Amino acid sequence: MTVHDISEVCPRSYDIKAPNSGYCLGKLPSEDAEITHVGPDTPCGEYMRHFWQPVCLSEELGQYPLAIRIMGEDLVAFRDKSGRVGVLRRHCTHRGASLEYGLISKHGIRCCYHGWQFDVDGTILDTPGEPSGSRIHPSFKQGAYPAHEHWGLVFAYMGPPEEKPDFPGFEDYGTPEEGIIPYSTWHPCNWLQCYDNFMDPVHTVFLHSRMTGDQLTPACGKMPVVEWYVTGGGNGIIYVATRRMDDQHVWNRINHVILPNYCEVGTAFEEGDKQKYFQRNTWNRWLVPVDDTHSWTFGWRHFRPGVDDGKGDPKACGRDSIDIGAHQAPRRAHLRGTAARSRRLGRPNRSAAHCYPRPEASRLDRYRGHDVAAPLAPGHPRRDALGDTGWRLRPSGTEGRITGSRLHLQDAASPWCRRQRGHA
Repeated sequence: MTVHDISEVCPRSYDIKAPNSGYCLGKLPSEDAEITHVGPDTPCGEYMRHFWQPVCLSEELGQYPLAIRIMGEDLVAFRDKSGRVGVLRRHCTHRGASLEYGLISKHGIRCCYHGWQFDVDGTILDTPGEPSGSRIHPSFKQGAYPAHEHWGLVFAYMGPPEEKPDFPGFEDYGTPEEGIIPYSTWHPCNWLQCYDNFMDPVHTVFLHSRMTGDQLTPACGKMPVVEWYVTGGGNGIIYVATRRMDDQHVWNRINHVILPNYCEVGTAFEEGDKQKYFQRNTWNRWLVPVDDTHSWTFGWRHFRPGVDDGKGDPKACGRDSIDIGAHQAPRRAHLRGTAARSRRLGRPNRSAAHCYPRPEASRLDRYRGHDVAAPLAPGHPRRDALGDTGWRLRPSGTEGRITGSRLHLQDAASPWCRRQRGHA
């Protein structure tokens, strides 16, 4: 993360630790653009494009094309009449008309302006109005991305074609599909603000329990003792939140983040009064940037014995909806009126500039190598000092953990950061 000199925030003559020192804090530190900006040719944007990302729910692909925006790119998703899913650049490569208003065909989609027809892979199938023997067909294609459906979510791979990975097979993919409901929630803020939440077990105690009443179970309101561990050689982090329930029971809850933006969320509906050895996830979810000031959560909510035991509400899960808290998934005002078909566009937002480190916690040395054993590059002096002792993270506060997770992200994206800066 960017190291901000405290002199940028307040003059040295002021004591930022003194009571009523709001004036001393002056201006806010700038955002860390390397991990908040996600458009094409940005370090984090290029890193994320090397992974399959969910872009919409399968149920949203119906009679009309669906306008979406993912990582700053305007796209259109659709299911043609032969059942195939396409994710194309939204503006027609011919004259720039929006394919949001196109006509879905048996094979692909037809532009409303001049009737050009594009297959799901961007191949030009028909160019009405062009003379016989026109060489337009083989000369170029409509921008398209590979698409894949799984359990009611539509995924797209938006990275270099020659580097496309296989669709990932996470642990839950081998379980029966019954009881798994896809959902989405909209966030009018930068993706990193929500990503931080993945490794923040303390917010559950307050936001979902003590401040609002029990949105989950009373057990979630108990303050846990938390440990963090790096997983997979540095490609993820887990936390283990341990709660003493009574003299006979201890509840260990685990969340697992896998870079860059995927999380497996441990059970959230535990009472902690019975002996259990293993429970599967309550949610699998991705935090997907829309652009630098909006984001989506896409995921699956699990309704199975031993996961929620009837405490959740399957009918409350789906598009823009999840079953914990009345305001967990704010309905978007732009769904009304003429924008009803463009369910991914526009909304008042908070800037990515809200993703700043607190000034008193902005010096990375406070975290790197002291509170958190971050995955540093081989040869880094701090890594040599720490060694590879299982990468166990020492217990510390939530702020240290959040900063640690950001460091993991930035280290993982470092090849794209170096490329952006012109280094080899």
